[in-house]
Amino acid sequence: MKKISPNQLCPCYSGLKYKKCCRPLHQMQQVDDPTRLMRSRYSAYVLRNYDYIVDTMHPDSRHLSNTAEWRAGITHFAEITDFVGLEILDSEMSLDDLNVAWVTFHAILQEDGKDTSYVERSLFKKVDGQWLYLHADPSDELS
Repeated sequence: MKKISPNQLCPCYSGLKYKKCCRPLHQMQQVDDPTRLMRSRYSAYVLRNYDYIVDTMHPDSRHLSNTAEWRAGITHFAEITDFVGLEILDSEMSLDDLNVAWVTFHAILQEDGKDTSYVERSLFKKVDGQWLYLHADPSDELS
């Protein structure tokens, strides 16, 4: 895992210091909203905090069926990727279920100097009061 000073700007591009933004979440403070979870997961990729990424997955996530293979994939992705920015485009709570939310974001990335940025609409669900990432919108054609 990469180390960062608590007084540095947070890697999630919130404009806040790491100690006031994602650090408490990376130390497993309960996440109070899906947008903060999205930001903290982005910064976990930047910092190569793979345990946090796995720990904030919803138990129904297909990735958890083969955690070792998936973890190897995210490790490789984080090592070859330059994380240039994050923009939250939209956040919406389900009108039918307050334990369901969508966050749409633009991840600005580069690999070998080439733009690999994408837009994703992600589904988050609350389990026992904790927001967790389930998956990207399967019909996601946003990028």
